Amino acid sequence: KKRKMKVTDEMLKEAEQWNDFKANKFTSKQNSPEQQREFTVIGNLAEIAFSKKYPEAERISNKDYDADFIIKKKRIDVKVKLGNYDFKDFYEVSVQAYQVNNNLDWYVFYHYNRKKRDLKFLGWITKEDFFKKAVFKEKGGTYNHNNIIIDNNVYELEAKELK
Repeated sequence: KKRKMKVTDEMLKEAEQWNDFKANKFTSKQNSPEQQREFTVIGNLAEIAFSKKYPEAERISNKDYDADFIIKKKRIDVKVKLGNYDFKDFYEVSVQAYQVNNNLDWYVFYHYNRKKRDLKFLGWITKEDFFKKAVFKEKGGTYNHNNIIIDNNVYELEAKELK
């Protein structure tokens, strides 16, 4: 039901070059430069996949801190979750708590499987619906599906809620 694409070296190279601007300082902060680079590149990869899927989307992520694209006057933020596994429908997607007041209308979620090097489109949800349904999780707590420790305060939502 959800669409996957195989990620090539060329796609990763394009993602490396997608941006080098100051908005990247808002990417989820990791303790190691390698992890930070991976989060940035895979975030870029999801934006590129979105822009190819929706060529009418106007990219604003190179100048706007709150959203990545505009389509039909709606502001969209592209989110990606990274893992070493195939994404299951009962898994969660999340948004960093500090982003709760960002100026946007929709979230679009992807999942990147490091081992298989594939990117999976998970779905859409309005910001309003996301925060109505999401559960706040504190830093140091654990995600429901895998008990991994949460690095930052987040709002979490089961992926089956996405359209």
